[in-house]
Amino acid sequence: MNFINSILLFFAVLFLGPKMISQFESNNSNKVAFASKDDPYDSTILIRGGTFAMGMNQENIMGDWNNNLRRVTVSSFRIDQYEVSNRQYRNYVKWLERVFIPLGKDSIVKAALPDTLVWRADLAYNEPMVEGYFRNKAFNDYPVVGVTWTQAKAFSVWRTQIYHSWLQANGDLFVNDFRLPTESEWERGARG
Repeated sequence: MNFINSILLFFAVLFLGPKMISQFESNNSNKVAFASKDDPYDSTILIRGGTFAMGMNQENIMGDWNNNLRRVTVSSFRIDQYEVSNRQYRNYVKWLERVFIPLGKDSIVKAALPDTLVWRADLAYNEPMVEGYFRNKAFNDYPVVGVTWTQAKAFSVWRTQIYHSWLQANGDLFVNDFRLPTESEWERGARG
């Protein structure tokens, strides 16, 4: 798996812990409906906890033995249904610009920008993607790429703070933090 795909997959699973559920769509569905129509968690789904076999369950043709099959138990958790889009990440960058540029802390904004050079590859012409993928509105709903683990974690913290302020304005006092998944949670979510 190359770097871009791994970042896309990792960033796609920003999630938060379980919240009070108002109703299930069906007994077999993982999708959850909430009481508020403007709920900040409406783009997430509930993955029910349980025990599963994590790791490779078939022979690896490369002979790697670094992912042995083992039993793992995870608690229920919430995960984003879709990848974090360029628009969502740009909103984060714009918020950082509004807060930190007037304070003269441009380095914080620069540290949050995704690395657009991930599009460059030998024998490939991807210069239009390098120059315009993140900023061009035509790619608003495409997944953000070139984001490091540290940047993804900072985005999760910012997202939690934004929803804390949203919930306090609407009278709610509790919000589960958005965070990146553990390896076992990611595999549980990927297996459905």
